[in-house]
Amino acid sequence: MLLTYKARSKIYIQKSVRVFVKLIWELYQPQIVKKIFLPYLFYMMIIMYLSVYHLGGFLEHLDHIEDGSSITNERNFVVFLSIIAMCLIGFFASIEFYQAKQSWSDYFVDYWNYIDALSLGLNFMFLIMLNTNCFLVSNEYFTKEKIRLNASVGCFTLWVKLFYWMRLFKVTAYFITLIT
Repeated sequence: MLLTYKARSKIYIQKSVRVFVKLIWELYQPQIVKKIFLPYLFYMMIIMYLSVYHLGGFLEHLDHIEDGSSITNERNFVVFLSIIAMCLIGFFASIEFYQAKQSWSDYFVDYWNYIDALSLGLNFMFLIMLNTNCFLVSNEYFTKEKIRLNASVGCFTLWVKLFYWMRLFKVTAYFITLIT
């Protein structure tokens, strides 16, 4: 039923076609949730954790330490989470490239694809900026304000995408399609 909400063709008026689409969707929805939506939530939690918790205190903590040995564990944890987030960015970027490769003209018509690309790019840059400043304790390469600005816009795009993901669920799909 979810797929027929956006349908603009008269073929979806026929009951047999609606039933067929509903059956197919019931098979694909759990796989989409398990293989794409849940990894997205995990990716979002990592980026949010790094941008809110670590960006707030960690970079401030770096200013007051001349010897970097006392923050090794915290730095390693930031790098570990960043590596996981980079892998997930690669995963989602591969999905975007696959969609674009199917039809370049259709891909660039949908404005949600721009939001996807912006989100991936901003969060990639945030991770690069954060990790660069983690390892350059003596010289701040990126200002904290630039990193925070990048992180805040990146987190905002993650929340917008989460809102868009709510189309997957029957309870919220109708309302999301009304808004979009």
